[in-house]
Amino acid sequence: MRRRLASRFIAAILLAAILGGCTTVFFQPNRVSYLTPEQAKLTYDDVTIADPYGPDLHAWWFPAQLTDEYADAPPVGEQSKGTILFLHGNAQNISSHIAGVHWLPKVGYNMLMLDYRGYGKSAGAAHLPGALQDVERALAWLDQRGELTPENKVIVYGQSLGGALSLLATARSDYRGVIDGLVTESAFSSFRGITREKLGEVKILSWFKWPLSWLITRRERPLEAIAALSPMPVLIMHGKKDVAVPAHHGEALFAAAKQPKTLWLAEDARHIEMAQQPEWRQRLLQWLADLPSNSL
Repeated sequence: MRRRLASRFIAAILLAAILGGCTTVFFQPNRVSYLTPEQAKLTYDDVTIADPYGPDLHAWWFPAQLTDEYADAPPVGEQSKGTILFLHGNAQNISSHIAGVHWLPKVGYNMLMLDYRGYGKSAGAAHLPGALQDVERALAWLDQRGELTPENKVIVYGQSLGGALSLLATARSDYRGVIDGLVTESAFSSFRGITREKLGEVKILSWFKWPLSWLITRRERPLEAIAALSPMPVLIMHGKKDVAVPAHHGEALFAAAKQPKTLWLAEDARHIEMAQQPEWRQRLLQWLADLPSNSL
């Protein structure tokens, strides 16, 4: 019953937004503070990414930290293992999504967590073209910090909507040549496709899922973007119990990608849960460790 009500609620939101002809249906931001870096026991800098041509963006910068909390992780050493740009999903803001990735700085990776425009403390209103610009602005900020060098391993990691954004933005980025790898978790393969599926979950709306989905943009296509990333290594992670974004989206992305590519499907993981399970977390860390730097 609870799942049925949730599906109806989601479909109602979709219907209202689609009838308005807007892609903001994929963006559900808020400005609530859920978890602070201090509560996660992380050292950090509060960052404002300013641009005269766009709204000020808020982000958190986490330097790699030496910690005994994850003793089973490979040792950090004196320098970081690399730098990760993390792109979160469609709801809430970075203060909620930090709960899923707080461990990455603690095992030796620098990490920038970005709130797209309209999320958290970022100014502006959320929409797809703006979010893609925001990802490029985050990469530019990392470049200004000196992080995007051939000697430093650089990874873009996106979850859910952030996975789709990571594919689209990286494929066209001016910094693509210094990005060493891309990770998606629970990403969808098509904006129209996932819209059609969600409308289909409610019987009365399922009759109209095809014509209504045509109002969603076809200009941005994650399947085309992932095919264009080669020879950049791509890792696709998806839980088979994901009901928000079913696993066939991950399989479609894998089929469209060119080598080098890797697909991991977890039998008992739901939406963006894989990196929370010790087995998959360790495999992710090993994949990152084995990732060659563009300096090689």
